[in-house]
Amino acid sequence: MEHPPLRPPDLIIQDELHLISGPLGTLAGLYETAVDHLCTWEVDGRKVRPKVIASTATVRRALAQVHSLFLRRVNVFPPHGLDAGDNFFSVQRRPSTEAPGRLYLGLCAPGRRMTTALVRLYVGLLCAAQVIHEKYGRSADPWMTLVGYFSSLRELGGTRRLVDDQVQPRVRRMDSRGLAARQIEVDTVKELTSRLSAAQIPEILDFVETPFDPAVQARRKQMVRQGVREGLPLKPVDVLLATNMISVGVDVRRLGLMAVLSQPKTTAEYIQATSRVGRASPGLVCVLYNWSRPRDLSHYEAFEHYHATFYKHVEALSITPFAPRAIDRGLAALLVSLVRLASPELNDNSAAAQLIPGHPLARAAFDAILARAEQVAGKEARELVAEELKVRLDQWVHAAKKSSGGAALGYKDRKDRKDGKTVPLLKLPGPGEWEGFTCLNSLRDVEPPVSLILVDSVASAAPGEERDGEGAGKEKPPGRYGAFLEKVVLAERLREVRSLIGFTRIESPGNFGEAAHTSPELRAPLSRRPPRWIPAAEIRGEGLFIEFREDALTAWLERVREREEQFRRIYTLIRKARKQEPPEAGFPTLRYVLIHSFSHALLRQLALECGYAAASIRERIYSRPPDQPGGPMAGLLLYTSAPDTEGTLGGLVALGRPEHLERHLDQALEHTRICASDPLCAEHNPGEGHEALHGAACHACLFAAETSCERGNRFLDRTLLVPTVNTADLAYFRDLEGI
Repeated sequence: MEHPPLRPPDLIIQDELHLISGPLGTLAGLYETAVDHLCTWEVDGRKVRPKVIASTATVRRALAQVHSLFLRRVNVFPPHGLDAGDNFFSVQRRPSTEAPGRLYLGLCAPGRRMTTALVRLYVGLLCAAQVIHEKYGRSADPWMTLVGYFSSLRELGGTRRLVDDQVQPRVRRMDSRGLAARQIEVDTVKELTSRLSAAQIPEILDFVETPFDPAVQARRKQMVRQGVREGLPLKPVDVLLATNMISVGVDVRRLGLMAVLSQPKTTAEYIQATSRVGRASPGLVCVLYNWSRPRDLSHYEAFEHYHATFYKHVEALSITPFAPRAIDRGLAALLVSLVRLASPELNDNSAAAQLIPGHPLARAAFDAILARAEQVAGKEARELVAEELKVRLDQWVHAAKKSSGGAALGYKDRKDRKDGKTVPLLKLPGPGEWEGFTCLNSLRDVEPPVSLILVDSVASAAPGEERDGEGAGKEKPPGRYGAFLEKVVLAERLREVRSLIGFTRIESPGNFGEAAHTSPELRAPLSRRPPRWIPAAEIRGEGLFIEFREDALTAWLERVREREEQFRRIYTLIRKARKQEPPEAGFPTLRYVLIHSFSHALLRQLALECGYAAASIRERIYSRPPDQPGGPMAGLLLYTSAPDTEGTLGGLVALGRPEHLERHLDQALEHTRICASDPLCAEHNPGEGHEALHGAACHACLFAAETSCERGNRFLDRTLLVPTVNTADLAYFRDLEGI
């Protein structure tokens, strides 16, 4: 049916704005160029853009995020008032019968295995809930389903085995210990993870919505005894094991009980996940901390203060829509969208062949993209985008002219209209090399899937070595840092090979510097015979390498010998207690502690603008004293790599250029001077606490997610970087002007 063009929308509502960050936000910000341009229209000679209303919960640096995503200023509604407890949408009230709250409970069992503590926690919560269920019936429903939250699928899988093998048998006989016996069946333990298909998730949520109603359960048992198999009421879920999938879009109001294993990687994730319980009834969140992880212990020690102020610990969001890798992956789709949807002239699938040099629609799209790139990311981004756009347009025009022999260029090859004559302009992503018009159809296709590589040996080289690398460029240290740093290497395209050489069951590899330092009796081999090959995965990303000046390090080490002996003494005592021989082997020296602390401080700072979440950035420390074979090494590599979006779409390398790096170095060191936990944090010495192989460091200043740190947040001390409220004599950057 013929109809006139529709009027562009006047209002765009964006829900869950805090989720549009990292790689997802980067692509969304790039594609928003087309959405904004196509939704803009003229009224009396003035351009009118739609109003955007966004709702958000856990977000920091919203001004920068909204600027990169929507190219707009932020107005908070309702505006801040005089009463912090009343923000128009909600009123802060003390928990009561009419307004139930959420109670957080921290648990830590030093010296006990985490599996033992986890089993006892699950058994206690499940059977205690059964006690009140038997007494109050359906009123106890909110606490009958135990939600287990995990930061990784590996931990979730291990707990699922524990629930099947140990929790289920124990809960059947807990009546002998003063609680109530409970029957948990295999099909009442469910998962909510990325391993489920899209069709399975609604089914799981239907089970979770099913309440524990004694009348319904009795009716179901009667139907089963009568042999009725159709129309049976669903079984309520006893245990729901979930990853961060539960923190997005899951609003089951009956849930009131959650057990969290270890501190999640980010505070935003922690708040979002735990807010799933206690929405309609009093909620109880039990956090079981791992006593062998310094970050977990730090959160446990400051449990009350952290939970009273955890909104101020929410991590900042960063989006880089015009980063080089984002342009590689998304520019073709953006260009085609603007050209094809701006007018009916080039809208038809076969109209792709009608593009000619200088076409008005192509020029308009070209100008719109360049203007957006400059406004969002500056002139440097505009120049990069202009160069790439010219290449894409030349390829498109060439493909349109090339069509011959009855073949015609189309935007895509329609599966339902295959005629053997249409040559598609847009290509689907695949395992081979990407072409100029390879177009994403999913964020999972930003890079090809990881391949399994079977090799006889895996060779590696330090990124600071003088060699030709793909996309690597060497820069001088910025400004005042030339006296402390030797060089900066920008790796625009980094290739990481992860290989598996064995398993550790008792001790974490993070307790040792290298695989060679792991005691042979603690490392299980891959096979009974010496392997002729090992499994490895090749993953791509980008990175920033910084090397320290050896002469400055040598002079600094001369005046901090006492601190090094303090670390060495505690390190040796810990290894003696574990009966690891020789006890002094593998000590990384204080130069490692310095570089490692600097790495964490810089990592936290770069996460503000690099386009990656802090938990997605990894580190690699290169540290070796001069007296060891091979000579001295003193450098760090901050990089990100993953098989999909996490390793490809940010702007980490761009922040390493001299015009940006000096500002980030200044701010990283400035933020390290004072910690929110001072003076307690600044006064902390190695050995204070259970196996505390760190000095002045805690979750508020230097600790990072375990996925980022190569040593599990050990060997950190910010007093080695800058003067603190406790001491100034140990700082490497003590004489840096302005610090």
